[in-house]
Amino acid sequence: MLKFITLLCCTTLLAISSFASANVITTDVFVTESDKAGSVPRLYFTVTKAGDFSFDALGSRLLGDTFNIDPMMYIFKNDGALDSNDFLAMNDDSNGKDSHIDLTLSVGNYLIAVSEYFFEMDNVISGIDDSISDPNKYIRLSIASTNGGEVSVPAPATIFLLLMGLLMLGFSYKKSIK
Repeated sequence: MLKFITLLCCTTLLAISSFASANVITTDVFVTESDKAGSVPRLYFTVTKAGDFSFDALGSRLLGDTFNIDPMMYIFKNDGALDSNDFLAMNDDSNGKDSHIDLTLSVGNYLIAVSEYFFEMDNVISGIDDSISDPNKYIRLSIASTNGGEVSVPAPATIFLLLMGLLMLGFSYKKSIK
């Protein structure tokens, strides 16, 4: 019976890892000045259920000295070849210095790019942001559904669930060969 319960738990965790999604995601991104490609912080996400979403980039409001930055945020459709045709929305100062966007999204792939004011669309597309006046700060990004839409959980969370399931499966196998 114990083997059956262990196997059931392992199978459940593996199944959950394949279908994990949420209607709220919050993460901190590190902003630093660089003339190298990839220096623009981007959060890639997939909308798995269409809906209305609220996006926030918090740098100054409620987050103390560590987050004392004036963020700008861009949202793009992610079709694999980022260009200005993929642009959906941009915001600089919606609530004090912080950025906020409300947007209705259909099922598909998207990305959020953030950096410090003054951050241009060319920076997002090139992936290079070499104009930061206050480097080495964090911006807190959050995506929330306001009416039941769902966004896929970033890969590290689903990978964790998969690894936990595999770990439990390994332990149950080790016990069964004793």
